[in-house]
Amino acid sequence: MKGVMDAFSDPSTNRVVAMFGSQLAKSEVICNVIGFFLHQDPSPMLVVMPREVDARSFSKNRITPMINESPVLRKILGTSSMKDKDNTILEKSYPGGSRLILASSGSPQNLAGNPCRIVLCDETDRFVESSKSEGNPIELAVMRTATFSNYKVGLMSTPTVGDASHIEKSYNDSDMRQYWVPCWSCGEHQTLKWKQVRWDKDGDGHQDPATARYHCEHCDERWTEAHRHKAVREGEWRASKKFTGTAGFHLSGLYAPWANMSLTNLVDRWLKAQGKPLMLRVFLNTVLAETWQEKYQTVDETGLLGRAEKYPVHESGDRLVPKEAVVLVCGCDVQDNRIEMVVQAFGSQEESWFLERHVLPGDPGTADLWNHLWERIIEPRYSETGEELFIRATSVDTGGHYTQQSYSFAGPRFRYLAPNGERCFVFAIKGQPGNGDIWPKKPSYKNLGKIPLFPIRVAPAKEVIYSRLNKVTEPGPGYIHFHEGFDDDFYTQLTAERVITKWDTRGFPKRVWELKYDGARNEVLDCAVYALSSLCGLQSMGFNLDREAEKRMAELQVYPLGEEAAVSEPVASPGPQSGPAAPVSSPGAAVSRPGVRHGVTRSSFLGR
Repeated sequence: MKGVMDAFSDPSTNRVVAMFGSQLAKSEVICNVIGFFLHQDPSPMLVVMPREVDARSFSKNRITPMINESPVLRKILGTSSMKDKDNTILEKSYPGGSRLILASSGSPQNLAGNPCRIVLCDETDRFVESSKSEGNPIELAVMRTATFSNYKVGLMSTPTVGDASHIEKSYNDSDMRQYWVPCWSCGEHQTLKWKQVRWDKDGDGHQDPATARYHCEHCDERWTEAHRHKAVREGEWRASKKFTGTAGFHLSGLYAPWANMSLTNLVDRWLKAQGKPLMLRVFLNTVLAETWQEKYQTVDETGLLGRAEKYPVHESGDRLVPKEAVVLVCGCDVQDNRIEMVVQAFGSQEESWFLERHVLPGDPGTADLWNHLWERIIEPRYSETGEELFIRATSVDTGGHYTQQSYSFAGPRFRYLAPNGERCFVFAIKGQPGNGDIWPKKPSYKNLGKIPLFPIRVAPAKEVIYSRLNKVTEPGPGYIHFHEGFDDDFYTQLTAERVITKWDTRGFPKRVWELKYDGARNEVLDCAVYALSSLCGLQSMGFNLDREAEKRMAELQVYPLGEEAAVSEPVASPGPQSGPAAPVSSPGAAVSRPGVRHGVTRSSFLGR
């Protein structure tokens, strides 16, 4: 970190860019820079965090302890226990008329306020794309330095998605310094690279992270962990481009001395991420400090047609749910003259099977169509194991012209019991733009129906689906299966969109999902997004997919296919349990079919 901090006190450097992995002391650098300018060169400073909660946390957990434990800073600002109207959590004043302001990227009034000589932006790739209607928050913050010839701007972040990563773009515009370390054997300098990390297999042919070690790229000599840490202590920063006022630093987790960043732990994380695009993306971003390069702009439906399989068939002619599937979920898209629904099954490590697509014609303003949808949702599906399965979670889109009808349907059925006693959910959802978690931490009740409404993030869900369609090409974790009954229109709609990078007038990138061509239909993709959201919602209620999958496999070993298991009497089909009256009536109990085991005793989350 010495080289990074020296850059802030170098008169010839106006901007410092640090593209680091996580847990690599970015916050410590910011604290040290703040402390330096407070003590040695008092100047107005602005620190920008992605959210206000981040700014408050940084002030309480980083800045306040630093001040309390540093005699010189304590003399300047006092301790946190002293009452001072000029020193709050987000704003602190100090001699010379200077202030330290902490702000969020979504607060334009703080970003575009009084002049500041020092501007420090942490985790820039997590900033909002626009600070309300006033523009890019980084640009707004940097503009505050315009009146200072000796200004300093610090941009620090773990990178995210290529082409849309601000920190990568800033680093590429710098002198691009990397940390070079010497080999203990041949003395040749090099940067630490993941391809030089190697490991062996155990006696059973499994990858063994415990054997992980680093190899010199020049002499191929093996390094111990002690060699690696010693090399880092003896390393130096070297620039690869001409310096023009911006010092850029890139550092991966391979340089970290922490125990949880040992090569054994890193290899273990790498192996667990294989076949899981989201986990692999996290590894590349947070450990290797590299952007996630999407290799797709779109998915070709013709490639998916060739993956169609023959699902097992029941004697009635219905397709059976493959035995590996653990839970059924559903996504519903409400249109002006119909409701479309897709049913999907998920198994261990989110391997999934598309089971059904239904187009239910009718007027969503009438009870008949919603009755039809309810019948489809609660009817039994049958597993290859002989079990009777029910949809455990359904997400119903509340956007469009029939919001109130969607509320009235979903609200009373938020929780209900399936005929086999399992607890099920109907989620009222509404898509929203932006990145982040697919499923919100909590629902909103600020709607006309006063029901739990879940604002889901659509773009991350599409990223997951398209990544799996494109990158996971063999059955296993994350793989998506299709049966031969789906027509061409199903695949065309599932792949109707593409993701592109657009640049605004200020030169900032933004990833946008759009239809491939005007008039394209994408209801199947929307339903798939809602089905994935249903799984996320179910998991937020306590459902553990992998644990249930392990239990399922254990049951299959006890009761092989074709043998009878212990059964219990099916319970009556429930109607809504609470809430205002629904616009539809609950149908009667599901009809049993011959040759199918009912109510197979098996564990389920949240009890029966």
